Amino acid sequence: MKPTIKRVNILGVWHSVTRESHLVGDVKADGLYDYDGRRVRIQSGMSDFDTRMTLVHEILHGVLDISGVAHLWDDGQKTEHAIIEPISRVIASLMRFDDSSEGLELAPERKPKRAKSPE
Repeated sequence: MKPTIKRVNILGVWHSVTRESHLVGDVKADGLYDYDGRRVRIQSGMSDFDTRMTLVHEILHGVLDISGVAHLWDDGQKTEHAIIEPISRVIASLMRFDDSSEGLELAPERKPKRAKSPE
């Protein structure tokens, strides 16, 4: 069973996280960030990777919004998405679900393999 994140702290502002079967909006979306409602909404039924990527994507929208950076562009989020999309993919690929904490965390650090000593 996949754990469910219920809250996320974005730059000191707590947001609820909900999974929903039908996101309502003007465009098809896998997730929505709502600053005024202090929530992140994620489409249910996606793969683990798509869920992680969408959560990271929406959190990054929050980071840009709360920091004020998102308001620097006046192109209907095109620039914002151009920045967020590749970063979301990289971060999501480093994350895994952790059943013990019921949340997402960075993949555990791996010890580097030591090269064999020359004889």
